[in-house]
Amino acid sequence: MPERALDLDGLGKVGCEHTRLIVDEGRHLRLVVYAVQETAPPQADAFARWVAGESEG
Repeated sequence: MPERALDLDGLGKVGCEHTRLIVDEGRHLRLVVYAVQETAPPQADAFARWVAGESEG
């Protein structure tokens, strides 16, 4: 998967793997996936807590 960095408020830049599938012309299917790179702690751990709605402490 290609790699991207998302700059998120409170977390800074989080390294992610990125993929997408887009079909249009009347079919309108769109799938975009960002998966945090597990090799990028502590941002990966902080992102997992952020997605789960947990506080930092």
